[in-house]
Amino acid sequence: MKRFRWGPATVTGMALGYGIFVRADERGNRCLLIHELAHCAQSEQMGFRPFLEQYVHECLTAGYPDGRLEAEAKQIARDFI
Repeated sequence: MKRFRWGPATVTGMALGYGIFVRADERGNRCLLIHELAHCAQSEQMGFRPFLEQYVHECLTAGYPDGRLEAEAKQIARDFI
């Protein structure tokens, strides 16, 4: 199983439903905001619980940040900026 680092020191932002939480030193990071908005859209399209289950599953199997949902959010942010 692939290991990944995840915790307060490595998390810059997080989307839960329509809530977006951004670490204070990242608040001007537009790319991060778009990335988190993409996760909000994924959650809306899939439903909150199915999104969360899929996201956690991808983190545990593919490893963070190599899951499909994370890759999609990164691509949306790159395309937008």
